[in-house]
Amino acid sequence: MENSKEMRGLDQSRYTIEQIFERKRPSEMVKNLLFNYHELLLKRLEQGHKFVIIRTNDVGFSYFCNERKAFIFLTVCQRFLSMRFFSGDKLIPRISKGIWVNKNDNLGSETFRIKDEITLQEALRIALDSYNIAEEWSWPSLK
Repeated sequence: MENSKEMRGLDQSRYTIEQIFERKRPSEMVKNLLFNYHELLLKRLEQGHKFVIIRTNDVGFSYFCNERKAFIFLTVCQRFLSMRFFSGDKLIPRISKGIWVNKNDNLGSETFRIKDEITLQEALRIALDSYNIAEEWSWPSLK
């Protein structure tokens, strides 16, 4: 399986999928979960005519609803995928508030793990809620 073909829609990124896999050493099961999650999320976003940018980083992927606003930080681990979702000032059903970028910012979710098909489906539902929140988000004015 050639990994690059499995990850359509990637923006120009600093790291290749192969480099992420070399660094994180995920199991084949985790690689399959990643490819499945990625493809299913893209299909659902396309059905809703939603724009998405996906960029790699040294440990995983960031999913953006526009050039500046990420809605998912996904980290590849050896036995699962670890994710945080943007929630802004709203609550996303089925997941508690948590850190987004800075300690105590409370703009994200608790860490969510994809470890099987059930958690993959739940992560898809949460991601779509997160996308909608990020799409509507405007930063509070700084005074």
